[in-house]
Amino acid sequence: MMKLLTVLTMFLFFCTSFAMQSLDLITKLDKGLPPSGRNGSGLGEIVSYVGDVNNDGYDDWAIGLPYAATYETGIRKGKVYIYYGGSSIPSNDAPDLIISGEKERDSFGQTVKPAGDVNNDGYSDVLVMCSRYVAIYYGGNPVDSVADVIFEKEDRSGYFGVDLSSAGDINNDGYDDVLIGSKDSANVYYF
Repeated sequence: MMKLLTVLTMFLFFCTSFAMQSLDLITKLDKGLPPSGRNGSGLGEIVSYVGDVNNDGYDDWAIGLPYAATYETGIRKGKVYIYYGGSSIPSNDAPDLIISGEKERDSFGQTVKPAGDVNNDGYSDVLVMCSRYVAIYYGGNPVDSVADVIFEKEDRSGYFGVDLSSAGDINNDGYDDVLIGSKDSANVYYF
């Protein structure tokens, strides 16, 4: 019993310490935060490897922040932070790219996944899901924050985009494909 209490105490201390470090980190990363550092963004809930989006030889990674607000307006649109890999990873640097949702309550960034190289240009591309659509952002040098492809279900009901995945080149046309799951109609779409 004493060992269990010791382990629980250590776990709680670690979690509390980690939470404080996370708040400190998000305050440093998102310069649009108020002094409290509270953004309601869910930092750490959605993290993903995204391939080498800038083709510099280092793999890159992303954080989805579906509840992030724009503090000038207070509107929660969601954001995705993309970080470029390198020979050393600084712990408190700002993201290399910030992509923001378009409309209030978009939950932009609720899923972020590697797309592979869907346009066959040598750069890894990124899949991002929000409440209304799934978007592909092409890699490049530089990478921009404008969606290059947007997939929307016609009736906009249910859970289109509930899961996303790179599929490799499943039809052997030289372009990587993506899979988009839809829970409401039990379909998987491939593009």
